[in-house]
Amino acid sequence: VDDLRLAETLNRLIAEDTHSGQRRLPILLQVNVSGEATKEGFALIGGVQSANWPAFVATVRQIVALPFIHVQGLMTIAPYSDDLEGVVRPCFRSLREVRDRLAAEVPDGDWRHLSMGMSGDFEIAIEEGATLVRVGTAILGER
Repeated sequence: VDDLRLAETLNRLIAEDTHSGQRRLPILLQVNVSGEATKEGFALIGGVQSANWPAFVATVRQIVALPFIHVQGLMTIAPYSDDLEGVVRPCFRSLREVRDRLAAEVPDGDWRHLSMGMSGDFEIAIEEGATLVRVGTAILGER
């Protein structure tokens, strides 16, 4: 989920669904810490140092408070780069720092997951705290 409006829509749809049992929908918040234009998510270039931090935290508090939404962590996609140490690792580290700070500032959230890393960089993602990785190419090969 990458904005409040989407979270509110999902919350409303679950509330209206008589077959849902009114369970909470587990979600991850997508965060763009790299600033790469091709990436989606909450714009938080520079992570916790971003000028958008206060607005981001306020929005996260609103999402966490939705009764049928269960925020379980954060996700990001690093820029595609051969510079794993200079470009990719800082992106993953920044998301971990965002998660750690959110855990302190929004303790009602469930911050168990960091989804980051794909086939070319999942080792670094795991070193930086990833709990979920996407490794399709490593398993299935190139498309």
